[in-house]
Order: sequence, then C-alpha cells, then structure tokens
Amino acid sequence: MAYIQQFTTLAQPLTDDLQFYLIDQPTQQPPLDTLTDNLNNCIYTALTETVGQQPTRPKTAKWFWTPELQTAIDQREYCYRKWRSAIGMTKLTWWIKHQEDSAKVRIAVRTRRQQTWQAFCDRIANRDFSKAAAKLSKLKRGRTINTTYTHPDGPEAAANHMKEHLEQIFEGNLLATADREADHQPPTVPYLDDTANIQNPFQLDT
Repeated sequence: MAYIQQFTTLAQPLTDDLQFYLIDQPTQQPPLDTLTDNLNNCIYTALTETVGQQPTRPKTAKWFWTPELQTAIDQREYCYRKWRSAIGMTKLTWWIKHQEDSAKVRIAVRTRRQQTWQAFCDRIANRDFSKAAAKLSKLKRGRTINTTYTHPDGPEAAANHMKEHLEQIFEGNLLATADREADHQPPTVPYLDDTANIQNPFQLDT
C-alpha cells in the first residue's frame, strides 16, 4: 500500500503530461523517450523509498565486459529507440544506423572473446601442468550433460520403475525357447533333388 501511494504521488506529473498529449492531440510527436524515462524513475524511486535499496550482486561476466563494449551497446540501443519512435523516412535512417551499430557490437564481442581466450591460453601455458589439467577437466565437466532418469513420485519411485523395466527385459520372455522352436515347422517346398514329387511338363516324345 505504501508503494502504491508513493508511486501515485510521484507519477502525478507524468499523468498530467499523458492527459495533455491524449486530449489536446498536438501535431508534434510526444517525447516517448522522455516519458519512458520519467515512468522508470517513478517506479525506481517509489521502490527505493518504500522497500529500500540493496547492493547489486557482482556480475559473473564482469571480467569479460569492458567500457568499450558498454559504449557500443549503449549506442546500438540508442539507435534502436530512435528507430522505434521515428516517423517517415527518418525511420529508415535510424534503422540503417542501428544495423551499423549492431555490426560493430558483434565485431567488438568477437574481438574481446579472442583476447580473453588468448589470455587464458597464456595463463595455462605458464602455470604448472597439474593445475592446467585440473582447469581443463573442470571446463569439460561443466559442458558434459549428465542424463538421469526421473519420476514424478521421486527418486525412489524412479529406481523401482527402472528395476521393473529391466526385469521385464532380461527375464527372457522375448527369447525363443526350445518348445517354441519345436512347435515351429518350416514350410515345405520341393527341392531340386526331389524328382519324385516333381512332374516334368516336358516329355521326350514331345
């Protein structure tokens, strides 16, 4: 309830601006980026004042990220927002800029990946072989998929179900027994050497 009251108070100027653009219908396009930023500030400020602010968790990819990458991505996102809010031929201009910045981001990420991989190889080469082998084994285990059989009723039910399944497979019901082989009689066909039962349609006198 405190958050709703705080947000309502902070968002009152934004509400007035929206009513102005909806009712008066100005000829110029509303500043969508400014309105979005004001809305986000209202939400964040209301949450901070009512719930509090917690320190952010450290990013696991902080070692990979660089200010150059962040600048390239910010520029790409800026062009994307401009493209979304543009009208007419201006939309095409911002779309081309967005595509160019997207290509720059891909090149920057690929370059940074190559740099980090080369640095990793250098560290592995300069360390003890046992430490390098342990690191490579850890990487291999992280990429290995361990498949396990699960059951909705839990691990015990999964084990019992698998046990019953294996018992049905290996108990021998699907194998051919001696009685079944005895009951099975191969079809009788005339052989070439059984001339007694074969009548030759061709006679010497014909």
